[in-house]
Amino acid sequence: MTLLATQTLSLPVVTTTTAETIATVDDLVYDLAKWQISGFEVITEKGKFVLPVAGIESAADNQILIKSWDSLVQHEDAPELTAELMRGPKLQEVEVRSANGERVGYLEDLEITLTDWTITGLVAGRGEVSDLLVGPVRMGSIDVDVKSPTLVQIRPEAKIDLGSETEQTVAATLQKAKEGADDLLQKGSDIINNIIK
Repeated sequence: MTLLATQTLSLPVVTTTTAETIATVDDLVYDLAKWQISGFEVITEKGKFVLPVAGIESAADNQILIKSWDSLVQHEDAPELTAELMRGPKLQEVEVRSANGERVGYLEDLEITLTDWTITGLVAGRGEVSDLLVGPVRMGSIDVDVKSPTLVQIRPEAKIDLGSETEQTVAATLQKAKEGADDLLQKGSDIINNIIK
């Protein structure tokens, strides 16, 4: 079964021995260069823990099953996993560029399989306005090279529809206009806040 990584957030973690929900998925740990999920950061009543994928009995789109509490590792006892935690803001810091170096957007999501925990695809957002006009870009592992933890580049031979040049130009122009308007609103808000002080 394939799922978007963001769909795993907030999934309940249930033990097979007692059938009780003992945790909730809060984050995922992955290695983009290896196209692999390593585990999940989970929240329990006792605090944060790490659930390595080796401790998962099975998973579905509505829950993750583990044998018992022993499948969870204390957060501070798993530095090799927690050092690699990639949360939403970090995921969105991964830039996606076309083969000729033009910015396509930023990584928005990962497609993952729940059986072998591989990353089978990437979803790049072009920006709020652009996504509405031309949609996000979906890419498989054969379509991209992971250049660094913060850069993914689409291979020249990839058959990915980035939209027509006109669509891309309109979307990029609208996105820049939106970002400019947001920036002006923030500056105006800052000026008003300084006057009020």
